[in-house]
Amino acid sequence: MNNFTKEYFKTGDYLNASLFDEKHPLIASSSSENLISTMFYACDASVQTGVISYGKLIINQQKSEERNKIHADFFDCVRRLANR
Repeated sequence: MNNFTKEYFKTGDYLNASLFDEKHPLIASSSSENLISTMFYACDASVQTGVISYGKLIINQQKSEERNKIHADFFDCVRRLANR
């Protein structure tokens, strides 16, 4: 978003990408013509298997490398709210 350049893949730039499960029925059965629309309009988050941000794989198989820290921080926050 907000990338108004006409050249998206320049040598030396970092790669940002969303990785999808190519075996998911909606993806696997889509024609090349409809694949991008299917990925963004017909699929939910379970079809996204990974995220590459600035050249680094930060989500792999739907799990963040920082998952344990995220869960611990969330648990602490919910405990401090004292509404559970």
